[in-house]
Amino acid sequence: MKKNSKGAADASPCKKERLMILDIKEEALAAASRWQDLFYNLHRCPELGRKEQRTADMIRRRLEELGIPYVPMADTGTMAVIWGGRPGRTLCFRADIDALPIAEDTDLAYSSQNPGVMHACGHDFHTAALLGAAELLQNRRRELAGTVKLFFQPDEEGDGGAARMIAAGCMEEPHVDAALCVHVESGIPTGTMTVKAGPICASSNPFAVTLRGRGTHGAKPHLGTDVILAGAQIISALQTISSRRTSPAEPVVVTVGSFPAGEAGNVLPEEAKFTGILRTMGGEARERVKADFRSIVSGIAAGMGVEAEIEIFESYPGCRNDPAMTDLVRRAAGKILGLRAEPTLRKIRHNRAQSSLTDPSERARNVRDVYTVPHPERVKGRRFLLVDDVCTTGSTMAACARTLMEAGAASVSCAALAGEHRRKGPKNGADAPENSAKIKK
Repeated sequence: MKKNSKGAADASPCKKERLMILDIKEEALAAASRWQDLFYNLHRCPELGRKEQRTADMIRRRLEELGIPYVPMADTGTMAVIWGGRPGRTLCFRADIDALPIAEDTDLAYSSQNPGVMHACGHDFHTAALLGAAELLQNRRRELAGTVKLFFQPDEEGDGGAARMIAAGCMEEPHVDAALCVHVESGIPTGTMTVKAGPICASSNPFAVTLRGRGTHGAKPHLGTDVILAGAQIISALQTISSRRTSPAEPVVVTVGSFPAGEAGNVLPEEAKFTGILRTMGGEARERVKADFRSIVSGIAAGMGVEAEIEIFESYPGCRNDPAMTDLVRRAAGKILGLRAEPTLRKIRHNRAQSSLTDPSERARNVRDVYTVPHPERVKGRRFLLVDDVCTTGSTMAACARTLMEAGAASVSCAALAGEHRRKGPKNGADAPENSAKIKK
């Protein structure tokens, strides 16, 4: 065993890591009630995308209390930086901050006080957990080998917000080498975190199809062209994209969520419209599914004598977790939560790729990315129960940051994750005032 300058024996790397994890857990437990109060306050005051001013104020106040410098970005977004005391690469964490247009129907003491708006997707939890992790990391900033950026992202449920923050320069000065994101999910015991290398979240393409024909009275259908019947045939046939045109081993989801048409029960309308979303894991499948969609809609519409206007919109690319980063996150999270083999609920598990959507993929275009899913028992919707576990998630995020930075994972040349989905966007700093993303050290 090596000795330090005073002749005392230095602790082994493994022992140092165990002591570091224990220290993080103890501090997180001591701060748990404070973090929980922050979560309750965020949940009481939900705000829709691009309107999260009160939420942004709460975040910025807390950053000021912690002594963490920040800059407003993308209107209600915020970027903060924790400068480490030792040289190294740059890691970023992201939390989304907006709520959903849902009326909360719970009897929680901290239920929404904003009628018709609710944190039903866990963004209040994400924000509180990231602020908790920020506190732990700020208190250890002299020990950090590198820099940690904190992104509080607006309007994830709307335009995504991430692209606007990237355009404003959040990924530069210093350049972000690795990104970590988390999202709450239901169905797995509280205290469990799932993580998986490779594809983890679907790419998405929302669509809208407008059918136009010749309206007529219901008693004389032969004099018109039935856009409702055509739409029904098309919607049924679209399910063959996943059931007959795609391998059973490949995840593809075609969803039609709305189909408004007509105003009277005895009249065939001139127009009908249905909307929905295509979900794939990206790459060739994404392009093939879009082509199949167009072929089915236009073919059936033509055969039934109606005109079809097809709109397919580009949205998030799929998210792929970097394998090396995933292994490091699994190791770090396992130190806090316990491994799956241990007799405890605080476990880390492998996760399946899922067709749900979020936008860490925007950051993953040029950096090594890991997207993980903690499970505090939240169900998306107007009624839910949440087992409050901000302490565990925040401390896990901090431990992941420490482990990744010590391992030098971010020093490896950046992999082009999801490269096949890459699309050109505005250059860093475009559409933003000069130096808007700079925070002086």
